[in-house]
Amino acid sequence: MKSSKRTLIIVIVMILILAAGTAAGIVIFNSGKSPTTADNNAPGSELSGTQDEQGSESLTFADPFSDEEALSALRDEIAREAQQTDGKIELTFWCSGDDLSFEKQQLNAFKEAIADSRYEITVKTKVKGEDEAPGAMLENTEKGADVFTFTDDCLARLSDSDVLYKVNDRFKGYISGSDLSFLNEAASINGELYAFPRSWDHGYVLFYDKRVLSEDDVGDIETIITKSAESGKSLCFPLTNSYYATGIYLAAGCDISCKDGVQTADLDSDEGMAAIDGLCRLAKYEEGFVDVFPEYLSSDSMVKPVYDKFKDGTLSAVITGTYHLNDIKKAIGAENVGAAKLPALTMNGVKRPLMTFTKNSMLGVKGSTKYPVTAQALACYLTREDAQRMRYESRGIVPANKRIIAGDSFTPDSLQAAFEAQKPYSAAYSSTVSASYWGSGIWNIWDEVKKSGGELTDEKKHEILAAVEDTVNNLSKH
Repeated sequence: MKSSKRTLIIVIVMILILAAGTAAGIVIFNSGKSPTTADNNAPGSELSGTQDEQGSESLTFADPFSDEEALSALRDEIAREAQQTDGKIELTFWCSGDDLSFEKQQLNAFKEAIADSRYEITVKTKVKGEDEAPGAMLENTEKGADVFTFTDDCLARLSDSDVLYKVNDRFKGYISGSDLSFLNEAASINGELYAFPRSWDHGYVLFYDKRVLSEDDVGDIETIITKSAESGKSLCFPLTNSYYATGIYLAAGCDISCKDGVQTADLDSDEGMAAIDGLCRLAKYEEGFVDVFPEYLSSDSMVKPVYDKFKDGTLSAVITGTYHLNDIKKAIGAENVGAAKLPALTMNGVKRPLMTFTKNSMLGVKGSTKYPVTAQALACYLTREDAQRMRYESRGIVPANKRIIAGDSFTPDSLQAAFEAQKPYSAAYSSTVSASYWGSGIWNIWDEVKKSGGELTDEKKHEILAAVEDTVNNLSKH
């Protein structure tokens, strides 16, 4: 009888121990691994294994740096990871020059938030922005940064080349619960999150001189051109640049897409004919409209010619990216600069709002980083709600966090409001075009239209569209 009681007690104790161990395993990382098989003594064991071993179940929405239990568990993981280098962790972080001062403040805050006597974290920063970082990472991943900035149009290439570390469940649950859903989709491949969304203010809008054009004028592109000509000024719309020109065809309803690396375009269609009709209307304006300045494409910096043309009174408006805003303000005074979504263009008698591409800013973690736990913790900290709010309040960067967007503190200025208004008329860059697309010569369509003065036969229109369509659809076959 006593033996039976002892056996029963031992069984109960074992059940309690297993239950406690299982619960601890879930709190520590919820990696999908059984706590009885994970090597808890290995440095960074929950993240340093193959990424396919990580579970797909997401944690509940909680800020890993505000929840004490989660923060304690994260420190434990970092401490185990630090064992491989005697408690010293060194990370490299790449960011743009514009972000450098702000990010250094955030890095100091991160080290303070995650501080622990068991390890010491050093983060080296280097100026390498979204325009340079992806290429540098692809060229030499091993020498690349542990954490770096990029835009979602580079996501597929980085992932295909194993440059990116898949976001672990500890952070994925927080990101999925806090950031706008379309940004989570932009940071994902086949439902798996590969990056930390940060903002969605990349793209192009209409900037205009409020002394020349009113809010009522800027809704229609031909009204802008006419009003500008009356003042001896012009609208600049760089249609000789495929990045901007493609918005005409997307607005007309042309199917242009990139799926699984295959680029396709349906241009020789009713929609393509409508797009050419709109271009023909623009080509007939001899005043008030310029498609591009020669130096706009040939100069190392596209900012100066736009600044100069606003300064000397040549321009009333320009369709361009955010990088021109500060220089336009310098040229004509901040109080005179307006921003709006892209105007509509009449195509075959129908006014169609012009479309843009959207590119979203995010942080990635190197797939071969020696410190995946710490690197992902850093990326999460730099993109968490508090960091995004401070970026918005100090720099006006449109946040990805849905609680900030929905909150009373978010009062968008004209540029942010323009982005918000343009969003329904935007195409995701990463699912629309591939790198090969830019060799299609789609900008040649405008060249042909312009040379004709907007007078093309339907037969010639079909011929031009079919030629470019054939080029696009053969790009991925070589």
